[in-house]
Amino acid sequence: KVLFAFYTRLIAGGDLCGLLATAVAQAREKFKYQGVCELNLVLSHRKRVELNRRCNIHFRPSEGAVYLPCPPAKRVQLNAPQPMWIWPGLVLLGCSPIEKRGIRNGCEYMVQTVCASFVTLRDGPTLTHEQAVAVLRLGFAMTYASVQGRETEGTLCLHDTSNGHFTWRHLYVGLSRAKRATDVRVED
Repeated sequence: KVLFAFYTRLIAGGDLCGLLATAVAQAREKFKYQGVCELNLVLSHRKRVELNRRCNIHFRPSEGAVYLPCPPAKRVQLNAPQPMWIWPGLVLLGCSPIEKRGIRNGCEYMVQTVCASFVTLRDGPTLTHEQAVAVLRLGFAMTYASVQGRETEGTLCLHDTSNGHFTWRHLYVGLSRAKRATDVRVED
């Protein structure tokens, strides 16, 4: 209710329409969740990768997590695979331009089991560690462009709001992904 009331003020007819700096300032003042957020929205893929790395380490359980390395040569691929810790219950995103090994781009997959050699996904395939790194990504950080059509039950942080490329559309899309205003933070 609070979120909807705020982000609808950004569209035509709303009192914040065309006033991006004012809207961002008010959003920063209004949405101040404290703590590490489960979903972080960013403009650049570089920042997405860095936030995913930091959140992956932060949320990693003390037991049961397995590290999946990524060869440096693979990291420069278009879909930017990265090393990651995985554990049962972790939700990962499919990242493949075409369906590979039963993994579809943009779909969520929950890790059911992980061992020294394989990863089994709930209602999905069993993959080797190398296959998993190639077709799955961490979902703690996403670009604004890739988050459309998604909603989060958890905490959400909007990043890059001071960036010259940030628009009212980013603010609208970002804020409309959350369910509760108390779970949102708007940062620079």
